[in-house]
Amino acid sequence: MKTMDIHAHIVPDSMWRAIEARKDWHGFRHEPGEGSGTMVANGQHTEFSSPKLRYTIEDRIRDMDAQQVDVQVLSIHTPFVGYHLPPAQGLALARDFNDELGLKVRQGNGRLAGFATLPAQDTGLAIAELERAVTTLGLKGASLDTQVNAEQWDEPRFLPFFKAAGQLGAVLFYHPQPRNNFLAQRIKRHGLNNSLGVILDDAIVTAVLLAGGVLEKCPDLKICIAHGGGPACYAMGRIDRNWHDRPATRSTPKPPGAYQKKLYYDTVVGDEAALRFLIDQVGADRVVMGSDWLVRALASVTGGLAAGPRVADAGGKGKNSLEKSRAIARHKLSGAAAAAKARGIREKRSGSRPRIHPYDLRRRREALRGCGLTLGRGSLVERLG
Repeated sequence: MKTMDIHAHIVPDSMWRAIEARKDWHGFRHEPGEGSGTMVANGQHTEFSSPKLRYTIEDRIRDMDAQQVDVQVLSIHTPFVGYHLPPAQGLALARDFNDELGLKVRQGNGRLAGFATLPAQDTGLAIAELERAVTTLGLKGASLDTQVNAEQWDEPRFLPFFKAAGQLGAVLFYHPQPRNNFLAQRIKRHGLNNSLGVILDDAIVTAVLLAGGVLEKCPDLKICIAHGGGPACYAMGRIDRNWHDRPATRSTPKPPGAYQKKLYYDTVVGDEAALRFLIDQVGADRVVMGSDWLVRALASVTGGLAAGPRVADAGGKGKNSLEKSRAIARHKLSGAAAAAKARGIREKRSGSRPRIHPYDLRRRREALRGCGLTLGRGSLVERLG
């Protein structure tokens, strides 16, 4: 059974070389300071804090082994996508990052896969670079910010991009800005721009893709939303209510919630209750494991809920998992209902409830398997594997 982490960040070596040479990196300027300092561009500051920032491939794989992860899918740290740059400069950044990422994937000997970054400020350039990344560099798709210079992803200009991604079989992974998001403009206290602003952006892009008709026009598109799609699943009833009550606002023939299970969602959520709710709403086969590796350092959670970063199992095709999944399907149980049934059996046997932990990979994987759930089975994982 393969264990795959779809949500793992990387900072390119080319950026570190530019910092050491005291040069800008594609318009990003380094300012020395605490830890590894700060990168500045477009009036925004991005601090470096994780001890894993400069891990070698060997270091990364040792860390993966410790967490029992077979494959990480690497993506750029979102502050460095460079959408604010002129298109030609944005393309240069993307090509630089993608070339290096392709090399690291090859050096990983099957342990690493990659999502390209793209100059999304220019649709034509983004399509061309996605094609190069997939067909020439062997990357699996692209990691994208949740908006492009205040443009939303249901704008007509992005439709050719989605069509091209579908034709290439590319997976699109949406991840918001971790700090410089819209909530940072409203309140700068309490760290809410990260703790709340990030998942609100996840929910917005989820709603935009569903309500904007992207999945209606491109039904075979493979899209995964980071952080479980934020609170989008919780809010889907209200979003659908608007579709029913206000016909003038409709952009799809069916309510947005009808397309909800066409998306995939990673497991980087806040707690066990959120993960169980997500599985209940969309089904275990639409949930894939993710860790937020690099940003979520091991030491940062050992004093909290449990040891280990948010890493996850993308599911597999082992005999036991398949038999359990088929049994669930035969009984027409949702993911959460099946889990509840399995929990009841286990509680009677052991007197304890298996925890589906959002932070600790091994505990979460074992608990999910104990409940008869295999996450992320099917076409998405096959495309990434």
